Amino acid sequence: MSRASAATDNAFDFGVGAETVAADGHRSARLWWTTLAVTLEGPDALKVVRKKDGRVVVSANWKLSKDGSALSDDFTTFAPDGSPSN
Repeated sequence: MSRASAATDNAFDFGVGAETVAADGHRSARLWWTTLAVTLEGPDALKVVRKKDGRVVVSANWKLSKDGSALSDDFTTFAPDGSPSN
């Protein structure tokens, strides 16, 4: 993963095709009837939220290691009733 930019579009590929979105928390991409919003939380941290039908289905906090060689992914999925699981 390269460092994300809030000002420009960034490509994210979760194995089903790339989604292009700015890391500003406002712009979102549509893939498989979902939206993806990414917020730049710091110079090497992102908050990623995927929604379907207006409901959060996954929320993740990504942190890039200082040397850029590792990405930690602390994510939570949400069932249709809203109950979390991680």
